[in-house]
Amino acid sequence: MKWIGIDVSKISFTVAYPAENAYRLETFKNDCKGIKQFITTLQKDNYQCVLEATGTYSTLLLYLIHEAHMAVSMVNPKQINHLPR
Repeated sequence: MKWIGIDVSKISFTVAYPAENAYRLETFKNDCKGIKQFITTLQKDNYQCVLEATGTYSTLLLYLIHEAHMAVSMVNPKQINHLPR
């Protein structure tokens, strides 16, 4: 399984896709059209999407990823901050 990191803001969200030696970043609008565009870039069985809880900004994204039957987790920002780098 590959991990997808998602940073959510009011207007957009940035996705970190795993690449060979690093991550590739891509930004989408934080609306239905942008989220559906993002979902079409993924192969459902191979990814786990992880995003931090950002109040109402991440609600639609979380819902639509879940509705697409893809693995998704929302975590507390403090937990992410304390992960080893």
